[in-house]
Amino acid sequence: MPELSKYHEKHVRITDRWGNTLTGVADHFGPDYCLHDYGTEEDCLIIDGVMVFESDIVSVEEIEAHGTAELRTERLKLRRLLPEDGEALYKYFGKEAGGEPLFGGAPFETPQAAEQAVKLIISAYGAGGFYAWAMDSDDVLFGAIGAMGRRDGSLEARFGVIGPCRGRGYAPEALRRALEYLTENEGAPRICARCRRDNLAALRAMEKAGMSPCGPEDPAFCFFEYVKK
Repeated sequence: MPELSKYHEKHVRITDRWGNTLTGVADHFGPDYCLHDYGTEEDCLIIDGVMVFESDIVSVEEIEAHGTAELRTERLKLRRLLPEDGEALYKYFGKEAGGEPLFGGAPFETPQAAEQAVKLIISAYGAGGFYAWAMDSDDVLFGAIGAMGRRDGSLEARFGVIGPCRGRGYAPEALRRALEYLTENEGAPRICARCRRDNLAALRAMEKAGMSPCGPEDPAFCFFEYVKK
């Protein structure tokens, strides 16, 4: 069995001695952690909250992930949306929150509308040219980011950060990681985005994430692009 530490924050597939298979981003914890919390002095890997001790692992391999795979940044985990995220999305991006839209659409009119939107996003996972992540830190939702395919083969990115977390650099941090993944891992040749000219926070976020201004000239909107290097 190779050193489990080499799989920390890697996409892996684990098979345990009971025949179960787990896939996802692994977190590695050493013997000191396991002994203190679980009384077992051995390494372990954790995927989506499921802990597998080294003695229970039959095989582990690093895999190439595609689609809306879990991504990590210095402060955030970008994960797939879950049904329970609907409540938080309505709280921060609903009509009662001041009309702040998410993914460029209209504000959610009701909690049920937010829940239905999340269901539609979840049902679309696996479709080509569609990506949607929740920005998460310690199980707290900070915002969301996504990208959809366009007729010209490029992707259009959209993102939003909840009000209390704005101004802390989370948007460019998440956007930069998504742009890298979409171009390097998914092969997207170009990713574009737009925002209103008066949305200075979004403008700065796209610039900090490495996007460049592009046409067309428009009195209301600014357009940006990220081209695969």
